[in-house]
Formats: sequence, structure tokens, C-alpha cells
Amino acid sequence: MSTNDDPVGVTRSRNTFPIRHPLLALLVVFFSYGLPEALSQWEAADVLVIGILCFLVAAVVLIIEGIFLIIAISNLQIRKSFSHLTAIFLLVASVLFANRILFFMKYAQLYAFAGEYESCITSAVEYANEGRFKVCTFRSDGNSFTMVVYDSGGQMDIPQEQQSPEFRSLMGPIMRQCNTGAELMMDHFYFVQSAC
Repeated sequence: MSTNDDPVGVTRSRNTFPIRHPLLALLVVFFSYGLPEALSQWEAADVLVIGILCFLVAAVVLIIEGIFLIIAISNLQIRKSFSHLTAIFLLVASVLFANRILFFMKYAQLYAFAGEYESCITSAVEYANEGRFKVCTFRSDGNSFTMVVYDSGGQMDIPQEQQSPEFRSLMGPIMRQCNTGAELMMDHFYFVQSAC
């Protein structure tokens, strides 16, 4: 009896958890967030259009996974059902935890594009004796934006009423009118999200 006729090998392959669909979902999530974030380093790239295209691809994959889940459930294929359900969970979780994913993507960029961020530090504008400020990356999505800023004075993550007058004048009226949140990443770099 040859190994090709061995039914045990077939049984083993059928009893394993199919990981193709969860892996596909992870790849879609990675490219949906990673591609626009990587391209946001270059001002010439139309990040909004690329972000919308990535979102549409993720939506199509989510719909297809939902259809496959219904088919697997109707055929009583438990492992395939869990595989499709895992993929759907990963896609939905990527939307629910979008802020955390964006934060970690920006954090990874600090290392991946270290030279860009070093030049951001050297070109920062002085606004006080020990405070220097510069917007290092900027991504706009309609009325909201995400950026990484360098602020050696530490004014970015304190309430606006406690910020120094020099820093408030540097930020301008648009930032003061928007709902802005900042979180320290490392070494005076801040992850900033704002909705206007």
C-alpha cells in the first residue's frame, strides 16, 4: 500500500483547523493599516484614496467570509465554521480597536523610519526655552487627522487650559477648536488624533 492510498493522512488533514481564512484576514488587516501608514511618510501619496480602497477590500473579504460561514454552518462543517468565524472576528476587531492598531503602527514607524524622525527633531521649532515642536507625520481622513509630533516641552498631552501661551499660539485656532487627544509614544514623540 503506497503512502498516497493511506487514509490516515487524509483524516489528519481534515481534522486540522483550517488557518487559511484567519491568515487571509490578518493579511488584509495588516495591509489595510500598514500600507496607508507607510505611504503617509511621503506627501505625494494620496493616502485617503488608498485607505478607502483598503477599507473596501476588507469589506469585501468580510462579506465573503460571512457567506462562507453560512455555507459551512449549513453543511455542518464545524472546523470550517470556526475558521470563518475567526476570520470575521479578526476583521471586526480591527475596526473596534482601530486606535490601538494605529498607535502601534506609528510606534513601529519610529523604528522603521528612524532617519525621518531624527530629521524631524533637528528641524523642530522652538516655542519656549526648553520646548521645541514639529509635526513629523500627518494623515487626514476627512474632518479628522492623525499625526506624530515631536514636543520636547511636554505640552502636547496636558489640558489646553494648562498649556503655555507660546505653545497655544504655535498650535493655532484650528487645533484648539478640534477635539484632540495625545498620547506619549517615546522620547517626546506623541501620537495625536483629532476630530474637527
